Amino acid sequence: MNTDSSDMGRLAGCYNIIIGAHVHEAHRTQLQRKTKNMWIYLNNSFLSTVTCKDDDTLLHVRARREGDIENVFPEAQTVRTDNRDYLYRTNLPREQVAQVLANIVNTIDYNNFKGSIDYVDIDRHDEYCKVWTLMRKSQQFRE
Repeated sequence: MNTDSSDMGRLAGCYNIIIGAHVHEAHRTQLQRKTKNMWIYLNNSFLSTVTCKDDDTLLHVRARREGDIENVFPEAQTVRTDNRDYLYRTNLPREQVAQVLANIVNTIDYNNFKGSIDYVDIDRHDEYCKVWTLMRKSQQFRE
């Protein structure tokens, strides 16, 4: 499929919020159990959520950037965890996470996700564009 830049811009405008569920085999000892992760791309945050190991009523919310968790969950008590894959973490009630994300979806007021990212945060915009481009190439590969 051939697309020019105007088609790519039009396609980009169709995606307001990117939520991806990813299932993987985490470690050899967990081969019998699949771990469900969710990556959440918002215009002001990138979050990863997984079930809390000690309490399945909680979600373990993780972020790579300082402030991303608080942008979505202002009351969260975030901990910095050096030498981990995600630098910032917190545990939140599953229902609270679901409600906050539902509220975000219900208040979307833009028609272009990439255009909704604050231009002060140009690094985030550029990172998301790289993800968009990679996924676009993945789609073309499957056509």
